[in-house]
Amino acid sequence: MKKFQDYAFVSNLKYGSNNNLQDNIGIAKRTISESSELFYNNREIRLVENIPVGSFFTIKNVNKGDNIVSFGVVVGKATRSLKEGELVDNGKNDCITETEIEECKPLSVKPQPTQYDPSLLKRTFNGFRCKVTIDGKEGGGTGNVVAILNTVKCSAVAARNISHLAKKRFLDKYSNVTDVIAITHESGCGMPEGDSRNELLRILINIMNHPNIRTVFLLGLGCEHLTSCTEMPENIIPFLRSDVIDFDGRVMFGHLQQYANEIEAVEHITNGPVKDLLAVADKYSREPLPLSYLTLGLKCGGSDIFSGICSNPTLGYAVDKLVKAGAAAIITETPEFDGNMHILAARARNEEVFSKIQQLLPKFHDMSQKYPISGSGRQKVAPGNKQGGLFNIIIKAASAIQKCGTTTIEGVLNYCDWIYDTQPRGVWILDCPSYDQISTPALGLSGSQMVAFTTGLGTPIGSPLGQVVKIGNRRDMGLKDQVDLFTEDILNGKSIEEMGEELFEFIVSVASGSKSTKVEEFNTKLYKRGFSEGHYEFMLWKRWGDN
Repeated sequence: MKKFQDYAFVSNLKYGSNNNLQDNIGIAKRTISESSELFYNNREIRLVENIPVGSFFTIKNVNKGDNIVSFGVVVGKATRSLKEGELVDNGKNDCITETEIEECKPLSVKPQPTQYDPSLLKRTFNGFRCKVTIDGKEGGGTGNVVAILNTVKCSAVAARNISHLAKKRFLDKYSNVTDVIAITHESGCGMPEGDSRNELLRILINIMNHPNIRTVFLLGLGCEHLTSCTEMPENIIPFLRSDVIDFDGRVMFGHLQQYANEIEAVEHITNGPVKDLLAVADKYSREPLPLSYLTLGLKCGGSDIFSGICSNPTLGYAVDKLVKAGAAAIITETPEFDGNMHILAARARNEEVFSKIQQLLPKFHDMSQKYPISGSGRQKVAPGNKQGGLFNIIIKAASAIQKCGTTTIEGVLNYCDWIYDTQPRGVWILDCPSYDQISTPALGLSGSQMVAFTTGLGTPIGSPLGQVVKIGNRRDMGLKDQVDLFTEDILNGKSIEEMGEELFEFIVSVASGSKSTKVEEFNTKLYKRGFSEGHYEFMLWKRWGDN
């Protein structure tokens, strides 16, 4: 008789559902041969066929039409009867891949306020003290960056060249400056009054106010609506002065059309204003700051069947610990809450937050009908996810929501909402699509200094707005050279708590600058080999019809 936990796993409900639904499928941690007997819940399960590693199999008889439950949620319906110990193979159409979205259940008990841990409240990280609101609220950065920011896509190339040249010529001379980064976008041309223009202006302001961005050079072309050219009465400088923290002490600006040629512009801006901004930023150094100043963004990329039992619950544990230290965490990817929204809603602080969570998916669906590239509003799992054993979006979501732990959900943020304008700290939901290159920077645009990114398949992604800590499932995954922490030891008996403690300490070390992420190390290698582009992915969520 084989111990069930040595060969298979039934989802950890602590970091998943609170529905009290019992799973009727398990996940094979290793290949299990036909006729093997597993001892589970004081009874024997005999397997009727070989179960490959990373596959689902039934742990009780399932009749045709019955719900298939994993992670405590309904993830499909059986299209035929399945015997106990049988492979649940979506290729045989054992599950309907599209079930109805389960409705949010009424909020019967108001969640208790987060219980802070006195010992964790004393923990610190070595960060860069700064202001995070225009009225002077204090916060801290995990980086101390000089940013080159374009107002319009026409000046994006020049901004990147200025950044590369300044890093090459000057960065080594300013030991307190952690990087010179061009944060560029492909928008801004045209843009008369309207939603699109207003949102781009808000994005520029949030970048300039970001805790990791110490000083900024704002580069325009000159003729655009969002012009930085002060000779034009419509210029945006007065708006920026009113909304950007310490604008005159931290921000310089110019436009290309004031120069005879672009190379002259790049040389002049690099050797003059940007060098001066480096000197300003270098006056700030790391010092002990409370963990309550940290905001951690939560993301996942390509996932596999082990994401829900390894990387995501590990991150959930670390998030719980950060929240008990007074920090905040932001989880995003609205379409990937599908079928699991009721679980998040049950953690809402109050009826108002509960209602906002309920409306997230319907609102996203309605928006998608008007989007320039229309869609159904329902996420489809990518081929890699299917290959990794995740046969529909609901089971991927059941895994993904574990990233935000178990504490109270304090509220919902819209795209570009600034978390430091809100109270209290804790877990927040950011309404945003799932595309990695949009949602990862979106977490920064709402104020997160770092992103914890779980992946089962591998990704090279980075961010110009903060470090990206990557948490992988198994050491044989793709792009493993860019994974910071592997969690596969959970498959061999290590507890989620032990793995979560390791991740928590790693996050604090990265925030303090005592450890580098793999993507930071990779970017450094690229730079030393003469490459001008690193992994600083940044895309806007363009929901409007203009540029």
